[in-house]
Amino acid sequence: MTCNGQIGLEGSDAGLASVLESLEFCLKLRGSEASVLEDLAKAINLVHIRRDLVESGHALLNHAYRSQQEYERYS
Repeated sequence: MTCNGQIGLEGSDAGLASVLESLEFCLKLRGSEASVLEDLAKAINLVHIRRDLVESGHALLNHAYRSQQEYERYS
């Protein structure tokens, strides 16, 4: 924090400030903190699910590549 109590906008602080500004905008439009938090939780869950799918896809591709290399080595 700076002397005037504001968060410095460097690195991840800039991202956090952006999220907080978006939440403030949503609260003004919707008026319900609970609904905004619920939507945020859903969005975070979707990001985690997509990240897990990407990681699973990478693992499958790596396994397939290794299997192909092994097959070609023995054929």
